[in-house]
Amino acid sequence: RRDRQQELVGIGDSSLEAYAAAWAPIERACVKHRRDPATLARHATVGVNLTDSAYPVPGARPLAGSPAAIADVLQGFAAAGVAHVSIMPHPWTAAGIERFGAVLEALRD
Repeated sequence: RRDRQQELVGIGDSSLEAYAAAWAPIERACVKHRRDPATLARHATVGVNLTDSAYPVPGARPLAGSPAAIADVLQGFAAAGVAHVSIMPHPWTAAGIERFGAVLEALRD
């Protein structure tokens, strides 16, 4: 059940290392078929826990910590060539979106 729930929600390990591991076979396929990997748009969906409570998706490993720490990881995604990042914040409420504003401010600094 837990694996199926993660599959449906699409949130597992939100680390940059997990993204790189998932991207590696795509890059190898591009090389094999003589396609420039830079021609593919890169997207990542990450969980972001903005509370001290558990993230509501069992088994997920969301980004967490201070706004600056979360911003640092998101900057790492950009440095890895990710053009678009979607977030699944916890809490998924107006208050959660407002808390994520501090991450956006840290990204601007």
